[in-house]
Amino acid sequence: MLSNPILFGITGNIRIEDGQAVAEYSSNGRSEARFEQTKRDRTHVAYSFRMERPAPGKFLCVLQFHDWWQVPQFDKPTSFMATHPPILFYVKNDELWLQTNVLTGRISHNFEKQWLEITETDRQHHLIQPFEDGTWTDLDVEIEWSKERIHTLQ
Repeated sequence: MLSNPILFGITGNIRIEDGQAVAEYSSNGRSEARFEQTKRDRTHVAYSFRMERPAPGKFLCVLQFHDWWQVPQFDKPTSFMATHPPILFYVKNDELWLQTNVLTGRISHNFEKQWLEITETDRQHHLIQPFEDGTWTDLDVEIEWSKERIHTLQ
C-alpha cells in the first residue's frame, strides 16, 4: 500500500486506518479525500483506499482534485469557490473510473448564490479497472498544473 503524504481533508465516510484511507458509501455520495493544489507546477500523490460496503450501483467519489478560485466580494471577506473538479476518481457498478472536467465556456461569479457559474464544461469518463470491495487500491497520480488548467495527467 502507498502512503498518503499530503492528505488535506476528508469528508463523508472516510477514515484513516494505519495511514490509509478506508471509504464507505455515504448517502450524499461524497466520501472523498481532497488534496490541495500546491504552488509548485507539479503535484504527486500516492493514495491507497479500500471500499467497505458501498451501495450497489451508486456513484461514490473516492479522490478528487479541485481548482479553487479566490473571489473578492467587495464589502465582504474574500471567499474561495470551486469549479467542477478537474480530476475525480469514483467507483460505480464495481468499476473504478476517472472523470475529467475541462472548462470550455465562460466563467462568471453569481454574487447572489455565492458560486461560480460555468457556461460549458467538457466532462469525460475513463474506465480504469474493475473494482472489488474490501481490497486495497493504489492510485499513484502526478499532475502538472497551470494557472488556467491541468496540462498533463499520468
